[in-house]
Amino acid sequence: MSVMCAYNWVNGDKCAENTFLIKSLLREHWGFNFYTMSDWGGFGDTGKALNSELDFCEGNDLYIKELPVGVASGKFDSTLVERATRNVLRTKIISGMIDGVPVIPKTVIDSKEHRELVYECGLKGLVLLKNSENILPLDKEKLKSVAVIGPNAAVLPLDGNSSSKVLPSYRIPVEKAFRSILGDERVKYAKGCNINDTDKNNLLQPSKRQNLLNMWFFLPDWTAQWKEKVGFWIRKPMKKVAGQLPVPTGHRKLFCCQECKTS
Repeated sequence: MSVMCAYNWVNGDKCAENTFLIKSLLREHWGFNFYTMSDWGGFGDTGKALNSELDFCEGNDLYIKELPVGVASGKFDSTLVERATRNVLRTKIISGMIDGVPVIPKTVIDSKEHRELVYECGLKGLVLLKNSENILPLDKEKLKSVAVIGPNAAVLPLDGNSSSKVLPSYRIPVEKAFRSILGDERVKYAKGCNINDTDKNNLLQPSKRQNLLNMWFFLPDWTAQWKEKVGFWIRKPMKKVAGQLPVPTGHRKLFCCQECKTS
């Protein structure tokens, strides 16, 4: 019943300071009337955040420090603070949290209904940016063999850092999913190489099987270090910091190896 804004910049504004995303799209167009919150330290301008209808400030004390003085001096509109307060209280009252944390039966947690909802959210939340030559969806009847490459292909690291560091009740890594559909004989897996070391022992392992494969799936290893760099620590718009998140050098060599073999 609450929405946390991402760290990203969209059209020049942080998500937690973005009037279009929070006020125009979320509130007015979608009709969301519960409270919004920033990710940990996810904004830096109290005025922009308040005007964008960000209700709850998490990870820094900008609201605590600046709102009382700003409202008293007339810098900030008190009605905006009252609106944010109503949104927070409305959410707590409707959810039952105003009287304490509701007791949730264990049978509800990870229930069939919840799994179905998560699955539906996953399907509707996916965005296919490019589908050259209509490769997707895959036709399992036509696939002779598939190569699944990358450290994350066999483990599926879903947890993040801080409060997002949770363990799901079950996981289906990409490699396992392919094997369950195509069978072991048609799926070849190789770890490739890690993002944070110079070990090349597994780098050429996939290329040795190249002539036996007709489809490649690459899942690189984005470590916690990289997650933080593309999120919390970015204080300027992405277009001014970096264009694209670079592919690890070792993996680029693997791509080059395949291009040489297939050209």
